[in-house]
Amino acid sequence: MYKFDIGEDSVEVLDKSEFELLDKNAKEEYINGRLHLDEDGISWIEKVIRSEDNGDSLMDEIWDKCVERLYPFTHAQIALKQPDNKGAQLDEIYGYIDELEDEDWNDTRIFLVDKVYSSENLYELIIEKAKEASMDDQIIITKEQRKSASDLCLQYVNESSNHINKLAIIALALGVEFGINDEKINEIVKGEKSINVYLIWFITVLWNQDGSASEDEMVKPFIELKSELRNDMKALAENIDWTTIERLWNGCLTKFGIALKD
Repeated sequence: MYKFDIGEDSVEVLDKSEFELLDKNAKEEYINGRLHLDEDGISWIEKVIRSEDNGDSLMDEIWDKCVERLYPFTHAQIALKQPDNKGAQLDEIYGYIDELEDEDWNDTRIFLVDKVYSSENLYELIIEKAKEASMDDQIIITKEQRKSASDLCLQYVNESSNHINKLAIIALALGVEFGINDEKINEIVKGEKSINVYLIWFITVLWNQDGSASEDEMVKPFIELKSELRNDMKALAENIDWTTIERLWNGCLTKFGIALKD
């Protein structure tokens, strides 16, 4: 699956192995909920095809075949009405599709995505474009930005009287500088994961270091914390001031050059 944003909307493009697992209802959900339909009901997939040099003619052919397959009587009537004028036939086919509603409309969109995923050339086209869009949408954070975010967190360590919360702030500082990679930060920014999840994960990474790490002054407090809490992650989460962590995380995002969402 490839994910990226168009404006405020999130787009998810399945690869062929994922798409082939979908039944009709799941295909409808995929089209209507994940492929970014614009106000005219045109999906990201159709726009990609039309952006190619011969894209309009490809889509003309697909919609012509769609009506011929799904509504053969209507297709035959249009052909009889405009026997020698393919352009006029296509105008009527598009007009007919535009008037469809609900289940009939969904059937035409399923025909389109089925055609795309069964055509090697069209499938390769949309996957290539989805990969490009996904890469463009990735957040890449520099070492300097990470160090700046870490320094920001460390400024607030001594503001907390709770030693567990102090360690959580230190873990956040270490995480944004070294431990939480760009991929995980992307997931947080996109709302797929939360900073809470990855901070707890990173603290457990620190406290699960082997015995040799116990001599490391950076890691030693976390190994001791594991013993204190008896490896209880629930107790760990309950002793962290998440309001402070969220505030510091927003400060980190600013240091990363990422705009805060409302």
